[in-house]
Amino acid sequence: MRACAGSERLVRGWHAVGFYTAGAPAADLVGSVVATRSVSRGRVVVSARTGSAIRGVRAIVQVGAVCAGGS
Repeated sequence: MRACAGSERLVRGWHAVGFYTAGAPAADLVGSVVATRSVSRGRVVVSARTGSAIRGVRAIVQVGAVCAGGS
């Protein structure tokens, strides 16, 4: 989850999935991770689910928020 400071407003949220592999990940590995992002009440929340192809591979989900305003 990511959120902006109290004096800021959330403009946009994003997420990315990465894999710790020596080369480009195989299509079945990429397809085995499903990440869903929601933006609500000034927060960006991402949930992720994995399939069996992810076994033995480290993965990471990054979550970001673009904020505006503030002082």
